[in-house]
Amino acid sequence: RLGVRKEFGSSRGRFVQELEGLIDLRERGCAVPGVMGVDWIEHSIILEYVPGAVLREALAAVGAALRQRELEAAGDRTPYKVRIQAAQALLPRVVSDDQIARIGQELRAIHSAGYVLEDVKYGNIMIHALTGEPVFIDFERALPLPKGSPGLSEYLRGIDLAKFFDHFGRDA
Repeated sequence: RLGVRKEFGSSRGRFVQELEGLIDLRERGCAVPGVMGVDWIEHSIILEYVPGAVLREALAAVGAALRQRELEAAGDRTPYKVRIQAAQALLPRVVSDDQIARIGQELRAIHSAGYVLEDVKYGNIMIHALTGEPVFIDFERALPLPKGSPGLSEYLRGIDLAKFFDHFGRDA
């Protein structure tokens, strides 16, 4: 079996948050990589390898200016929302409308499983090479929804949805 090692260095909080989200969401049937191993000393997780492309990289391959490090090195200070809107226009070259709908359905499944992502973006979604299905891959900022507080839960879901619409459009 192939795995990918994700290291968190001294960021113990993000390490624990990622691990908790991955395990909980996987158990609840969400499309997330499985955990193959955990190094509690080095704060790293070995995740199941997902064949395919990170959506940000697929968009960059067709001309979207999304890679932050490259933009900073080139002195490009284009606002994030402007870059996202430009990338949105290239989505049809990378994913189908059906795949976008499935990304939205998977986000709904994550919310139904009791979590918010707080970080919905192209760089945190992969498209599985064999199935074409979306897989969410980054849970460092994922939070379990508060129990007994429907107003706060709805507010947090709204943040995820706003980010989803920013990236995939209001029609998604």
